[in-house]
Amino acid sequence: MKNLFKKIGALLMAAVMVLSMCTAVFATNDSMVADQATIKGINKEDGITVKAYKIITYNENGTYSEVLKNTIDKTEDGTLNPTSANIEALAKRTDDLTDVVNITDRNDEGVYTTSALTPGTWMIIVTGSNTALYNPAIISVKMDTDGKYKYGTLDFSTDTWNDNGTVYMKKSEPEIKKTAETVVAGNDIKGTQYGDIIKFTITADVPSYESSKDNIQYSIEDTLDGLSLVNKDTYVPSATIDGKKDAILTAAVEKAIVDGNTSFTVNDLGDEWIIAHRGGKIVITYYAKVTSDAQLNIDLNTNTAKLTYSTNDKVQNKTSKTKHYTFGIDTSVVGTTETGTPNKTGEFVKINQNGEVGYDEKTGEVTKTTETELLSGAEFQLHIGKPDGELFTDARGNSTFTTDASGKLEINGLDSDVVYYLVETKAPTGYKLVSTPIEVKINASFEGDTLTGYDVVIGGKTTHYEYNENAGTVKLVNDKDHPSNPYGFKNTKISELPSTGGMGTYLFTIIGVVVMAVAAGAFFISRRRTSEE
Repeated sequence: MKNLFKKIGALLMAAVMVLSMCTAVFATNDSMVADQATIKGINKEDGITVKAYKIITYNENGTYSEVLKNTIDKTEDGTLNPTSANIEALAKRTDDLTDVVNITDRNDEGVYTTSALTPGTWMIIVTGSNTALYNPAIISVKMDTDGKYKYGTLDFSTDTWNDNGTVYMKKSEPEIKKTAETVVAGNDIKGTQYGDIIKFTITADVPSYESSKDNIQYSIEDTLDGLSLVNKDTYVPSATIDGKKDAILTAAVEKAIVDGNTSFTVNDLGDEWIIAHRGGKIVITYYAKVTSDAQLNIDLNTNTAKLTYSTNDKVQNKTSKTKHYTFGIDTSVVGTTETGTPNKTGEFVKINQNGEVGYDEKTGEVTKTTETELLSGAEFQLHIGKPDGELFTDARGNSTFTTDASGKLEINGLDSDVVYYLVETKAPTGYKLVSTPIEVKINASFEGDTLTGYDVVIGGKTTHYEYNENAGTVKLVNDKDHPSNPYGFKNTKISELPSTGGMGTYLFTIIGVVVMAVAAGAFFISRRRTSEE
C-alpha cells in the first residue's frame, strides 16, 4: 500500500510540474503578444520606412517630461497634454529628435511590430510610399510592476492607460481646393457677364516629406477657360503659407501670374522651402477677367486647378474645378436635342406693326403670320441695370447690335443675375424709331453649381429652356404649362415719300393747292361780278 501511495504522489508531482510548465509557456506567449507595438494601415509596398521618434521620456523618479522643451501642451496643473497640433509640429522637427527606432519587422499582410521602444511616448512616422503620405501617430510605453514594457496609449491629463498597443496609420493625401467669387458685391459666380472680374482662391496642402527628401516635385497649376489673368491696378495676386506671408512664395506666385495669360504654374519653391513648410497650407488669391466669346446661348466655362506632388518614385495629381456660365439672346444653339431647331434661338424678332411671331410646338422654329415682315438693319444698344445705365460691350468690342435678315439680334456674354434694357437707336429704313426701353432678363436654375435650365425674358415674353450639362444639350420647352413666346419688336411703317421730301412736304403741298384753288375761285367770281355790273 505504501508503495502505491508513493507512486500516486509521484504521478501527482509530475502532473503539477507539467501544468506549471504549460502555464509558464502560455503566459510567455500572452506576454509576447501584449508586450509589443503593432502598426497597421500601411499600404503593402516596397520602399516603406517606419520610424519611431521619442517625444516624451519617462524619468527614473516616475515622472514624464518633453524631449524637446515647449513642444507639448500642459494643463493648468502642469500635466503634459499632447495635442494633434503638437504632433504635427513635432513631425517637422524629426532632425531634432535623437532617440529613434527603425521599425522593420513586417509580416506578409504589411503589419509592422516592434518591442524595442522604451518607456515614454513615441511618434510613428511613415515615409517612402509611392501611393500615399501618412499622418504621424503616437504610441506610449510604460514599465509594468514586473519590469516588463507594456505598449498602449496614455492620457497624461487623466493618467489613464489604454492597453491596446495597436496604432492605425491614417493616410494623408494632400488636397487642392479652388473657389471663385465676383468682385461685384452680391453677384453670383454661377452667371457671369463679359468683362466681369472674378476673384479666385486656391488652397493647397504641402505634403509632409521627410527631412532627407530631395528632388521633390511640387507644383500648383491653373488653366482658365473663357478667362484671362489680371495682374494690375488693384487686382494683384497674393499668397500665404499657414496664414503668413512668405517672400519666396510671394515671388513665385507673382512671377507665374502674368496679366493677359490664360494659365499659370507655381513650381519653383525648392526642396528646402517645401520641407521647411511640410504639412502647411498654401493659399493663393488671384483675379481673372471673363473673356467668353463662344457666341452660343449657353457658354459653360470650367476652370481646373491641379496640384502635382511626388511621393517616392511616383507623381500624384489632385484637381479642383470651378465653373461659370455666360448666356446670350438670339445666339447659336448649343447641342440641341430637337433636330428641327434653327441655328439661332429667336427670342427676339424685329417685325412690322401688323406682324406676329411664335414658336412651332414641335420643331421650336420661329413662326410668323402672312402679314409679318422680318426687319433687318435696326440698331440697338444694351444698358446694364437701368434704362440709362452703362452700355454693355461684348467680346468683339460691339456696343451697338444690328438685326439680321431674319430680324434677329445676337448679343453674347450676358449674365443671369443682371437686368438689362434694350434701346433702339436706329430704326429699319422706312420705319419709325421706337426709343422705349425693353427689359431683358435671363433667369437661370441651378442644382448646386450645375445649370439645369433657364428662361429668357424680353419685354414680358418668356422663352423656356432645359439644359442637360452631362449631355451638353439644350431643349426648348413650349407646352401648356410652360408656353414659350418670342418677343416681336414692332415698328410702324412710314408712308412712302418723294425722294426730295419728308412727311411735312405732303402737308404743305396740299395746303398750297387748296389755297391756290380758293384764290382762283375767288378771282373768277370777282371778275364775273365786275362784268355783270
